[in-house]
Amino acid sequence: MEDRGHRGDLARAAGSGCRTGPSSRRQASSTAPWYEKLRDEELAKLPDSPQLKQARRILDDLVLGEFVEFLTLPAYEQLE
Repeated sequence: MEDRGHRGDLARAAGSGCRTGPSSRRQASSTAPWYEKLRDEELAKLPDSPQLKQARRILDDLVLGEFVEFLTLPAYEQLE
C-alpha cells in the first residue's frame, strides 16, 4: 500500500514539471537531470520488480521523449 503513495509523488512531481516547466529547449535540457534525480530517489524507496522497471521505461519515454497526444499509447505498446 505504501508504494502507491510513492508512485503518486513521482507522478505529481513529473506532472508539475509539465505545468510549470521550461518554455525553451535550452531550459528543457536542464529539466532532464532534475527528473532523473527525482525518479531515482523515488524508485529507490520501492521494492525492485519487473513491472516497476517496465513502468520506469514508460515514464521515461513520456517525460523525456517526444510529445504524445494520448499518454496511454506508449503503455499499449508494452502490452502483450
